[in-house]
Amino acid sequence: MKYLALFLLFGCTVTLANAQVKSRNVSFKSIVKDSLLIHLDPSYHLIEDSCSSILRKSRFDNVKRIFKGHFTDVDKNDETKILSKGHYSDEGKLDGLFEEYYPNGKLKARGMFSEGSMKGNWIIYGDDGKTIVEYVEQNGKVRI
Repeated sequence: MKYLALFLLFGCTVTLANAQVKSRNVSFKSIVKDSLLIHLDPSYHLIEDSCSSILRKSRFDNVKRIFKGHFTDVDKNDETKILSKGHYSDEGKLDGLFEEYYPNGKLKARGMFSEGSMKGNWIIYGDDGKTIVEYVEQNGKVRI
């Protein structure tokens, strides 16, 4: 019985030791004075560097703690492949033309943002370049 208790205690200790959480390496790499390189997953969530598939190149205002100006998302394995591009306003909200691309370089979507919200005409394209759907956003309502 004594040996069984020692064996169970040892087993629990080993199990708990192996269950320790590894630290994650989520970072923002400074490119130049006010520009960052951010690692994202395919759903555009912030993720550790080793697991990322998308790199966002963007300017960042360190005082206001917001993104600003033009941004470009590229394929981590081929930085010449642009996946999306757009613009942040001086208030850090998506503003102006936004474009998203298929991995083959063809346009996937194009539309406008205003103060962080989708506005006006939006077009979604198939990977063959043909229009899949076109819609208009006005005053919070979408019309297809």
